[in-house]
Amino acid sequence: MSPWEGVALGLLFVVLGTLTLIDLRHHILPNRIVLPATVAAAAAAPLLPADGYLSGLLGAVTAFGTFALIYYARPGVIGGGDVKLAALIGFALGFPGALLALAVAPALMALIAIPMILARRWSLRQRVAYGPYMCVGTALLAIEAVA
Repeated sequence: MSPWEGVALGLLFVVLGTLTLIDLRHHILPNRIVLPATVAAAAAAPLLPADGYLSGLLGAVTAFGTFALIYYARPGVIGGGDVKLAALIGFALGFPGALLALAVAPALMALIAIPMILARRWSLRQRVAYGPYMCVGTALLAIEAVA
């Protein structure tokens, strides 16, 4: 890994960590963070696990498209911030890495949700932030990609 790749990956982790904390606290993924980070990830795609502009673009279009389809087909299941975050993840991880990260997110959520529901700390009707699971899945796939 080159120093520039390390910087790009480190900045990605800072953004993912920041978005995780904000979403856990306020149930929002702010455009003022997600949108500039998406542009930066698109520009830095060759330095990130996407490993190139074409892979980053394909990952972003596929991830964004998949989440946009879910957003419009099943309103309320995910938020608009999750859709935009999917594009960021796509540019950062490329194709198929972004789809793998987004597939890991529900499994991570289940690891937390099932014990919380069984302990009666969460209900089945409770609204839970999904962005943190997307961010952790992304971080795991990014670490695996550079390892």
